[in-house]
Amino acid sequence: MPHATVTRSAAHPTASASATAPRETATTPREGPANHVSDFTIATAAAEAIRAAPGVVDISPGVFALVATYGAGKRLVGIVVRHLSSDQIALEAHVVLSEAYCNEMSAAATDSARPRTEGGSVLGDIADRIREAARGGLRDMISPPFARVDVYIDDLR
Repeated sequence: MPHATVTRSAAHPTASASATAPRETATTPREGPANHVSDFTIATAAAEAIRAAPGVVDISPGVFALVATYGAGKRLVGIVVRHLSSDQIALEAHVVLSEAYCNEMSAAATDSARPRTEGGSVLGDIADRIREAARGGLRDMISPPFARVDVYIDDLR
């Protein structure tokens, strides 16, 4: 199965091939595969951002089957990057939440009349925060951002 990539928007114009143009160096942005971000890089950045989200204890490898993104000789469990079309990406994130954090959020929700997610659940609110963390962690890396981020709460600790 070929490894898919996502085009990253270049901050600088690419070097031209004319004779008067300066030589291309390792830091010069190039057109083509070198200007793509691999699924493994996307998954790694998303995992870092999600781990930093409030209430997240860790990334889960999945409940019924191993979910992972694979790179060259590596694998990152708990995060799956899916290509819905050539310009749309979906992210699947499996997380383990802090039970104490969930209880705190639940107590705070009953004490306030704060607007809630459509389902009105504390876990839905936490999942929304995880989605925003994932999008924020990859905002400068990929363009356009994710079409969707599916959050699976696999466990509480």
